Amino acid sequence: MTDILIFNPPYVPSPDVPIPELSGAGNEDGSLSYEGDSKLLALSYAGGVDGMEITDRLIDALPDVLNQERGCAYILLCAQNKPEDVKQRIRGFGEEWKAETVSNSGKVGGWEKLQIVRIWRIPPNTT
Repeated sequence: MTDILIFNPPYVPSPDVPIPELSGAGNEDGSLSYEGDSKLLALSYAGGVDGMEITDRLIDALPDVLNQERGCAYILLCAQNKPEDVKQRIRGFGEEWKAETVSNSGKVGGWEKLQIVRIWRIPPNTT
């Protein structure tokens, strides 16, 4: 079980999420080709539909990943990821689940407006 999880996912909305293929990405001398380099770069930002395909997988796994008593996750989201919907989804796991925005970029850089969402659960009373 994980106590602290910090996740900076590929969050940019894109037509699809690239499939990692490390073999064949470079030239014979080991240097990257333009195509291979572009694919590796896309792995760092391309998040698929709503930029959430990778993040959705993590969110679905949180009940099994986070320590029940002290586990906490911090996830970076952009406005296109619909952070309010993400927080509602987490709260839908059950009344013990909490989600709140703990930081935001404050400014818009191009289209990006970023925020960090904290996710945790309140352990049931053991008294």
